[in-house]
This record gives sequence, C-alpha cells and structure tokens, in this order.
Amino acid sequence: MLATGSHSYLPPIEGVNQQGVFTLRTVDDARRIISFAETREKVVLVGGGLLGLETGSALLGKGKKVTVVEFFPRLLPRQLDTKGAARLMQIMQDRGFSFRLGTSVREIAGGGAVASVHLQKGEILPADMVIVSAGVRPNLEPAQRLGLATDKGIIVDSTLRTSRPEIFAAGDAAQFGNHLYGIWPAAMEQGRAAGTNMAGGGVIYEGSTPANKLKVGGIDLAAAGEIDAEDRFESRIEETDTVYRKFVIDDNHLVGCIMLGDTADFARTVRAINEQMDITQIKLP
Repeated sequence: MLATGSHSYLPPIEGVNQQGVFTLRTVDDARRIISFAETREKVVLVGGGLLGLETGSALLGKGKKVTVVEFFPRLLPRQLDTKGAARLMQIMQDRGFSFRLGTSVREIAGGGAVASVHLQKGEILPADMVIVSAGVRPNLEPAQRLGLATDKGIIVDSTLRTSRPEIFAAGDAAQFGNHLYGIWPAAMEQGRAAGTNMAGGGVIYEGSTPANKLKVGGIDLAAAGEIDAEDRFESRIEETDTVYRKFVIDDNHLVGCIMLGDTADFARTVRAINEQMDITQIKLP
C-alpha cells in the first residue's frame, strides 16, 4: 500500500525563495518559524485556511503584528459560509489580526531577505517574515515510478486499488473520483478499507464526509458535509453573541453543518449525516 502523504504547496510567487519565507508542515518547520520570529515583528500569512490562522494566532500571542492575505472573499471557504466567516473574522480582528481578502500576492520583495509583500491590487504590506499556507499537494513520485495512473493524486477505485490491482493507496496521496480529501478522518477510513481488502476482505469505500473539529485562535470550530455557502438548500440556524450554528437539510435529511463557538454535539451530528437520518429523528434548532 502506498501512503506517501503530501507536501506544502509553494505558489510561483516572485521572491518566494528568499530568506524569511516559510511553510509549515513538519516539527522542524515549526522550530524554524519560532526561532526566526523571535527577532521579527511584522508577519504576513499567505492563505486564510486552518493552518494559517492557527499559526497566526500563535504568533499574535508572541506580540507579532499579523496580516492574513486570502485569495477567496471569506476565511475558511471549505468550512464556513459567508455569515460564519464574517463572524469569525470579526472575532479575530478584535484579537488583533488584520485581513486582506479577495486578493493575492504578486511579489515578496526584499533583495534576498523579506522586506515587504506586494499585493495584486497594488497595496504594499511591510513584512519581516512570510508564512505561506496555500494547501498541500500529494507526493506522487513513488506512484509515477511504478507506472500507476495519476491525476491530482494516485487514482484509486472503491476498493482502494490503483491501476495496478496488487497495489493499494490511501491518505493524502489517494484520489477517489475527483476527491483529494487531505484530512485525517478520511485517511483513517481509507487505510482501514485498504488494509481489510489487502487481507482478502471485500470492503467498498464510498467516499468520506469531510469533517473537521478544531480550535482556530482558541475558538471552537467544526464543519461537516455540505456547508451550503450558496444557500441552495434548506437550513436551520442558531445564533447568539458567541455562537453560530447552521444545519443544512436536503429532502428532509441532514447533509451538513457548521458549528462556531459551540461544538458540543458535533460527533452526534456527523453520525446523523453519515447515516442519512431523517430530521424528525434529530433535535435541531
């Protein structure tokens, strides 16, 4: 079985290879960032995803000035709809974050060491260091050397077999249909199915429900399934000053959720999504 994982993606930005530009994937990456940041003040994060925001929160706690540049018009586009993202951004702005949304980086300037970040819209951000959190890409080299079919990842079928039936793949490197999941729950499900089938079992993998539960800057956040950012489905919403919870419904079945500020019943909700439970069987707002 191939479980070759993935690596941080470094976009082709001018100046991205100079001193003071980092990605975060390993413990050694984290140590280098911590060491370099000790004598720096202004940090620009390229990417407003989970890893970028958590890194920014840690640096903010060390007294750094943190600016997040995000290509999408909202934070965490995979986990939050427009309303939830706006709520999270306000909380994080109140804690000291600065955001530039709906734009991208044109150049990291500095002549060998980071001095500023130039945005596509023309703004120039002073910077002592840049952390790029632009997602990951599968490690495909071993699969390609073996002559396996690849696309964005290593192509697998519903048994987790590759184009060579004696070779299986799972985790960040595996592509099932059009999906590269890149999350731990999916990797566990794929590994379990692949291992069972390698031992002679007959497990059929039908895909994984995208589900994440974590803290972003100390704020509880969870999302699963269809978050319905385009408002195509029915939804039930619960809001208070500190909580935003959305439950997405399709044909009387729960198909997704967002929980910001209160994730207490997330496991039960994910189970209801996976089992395609009728909403009459679930306590919703």
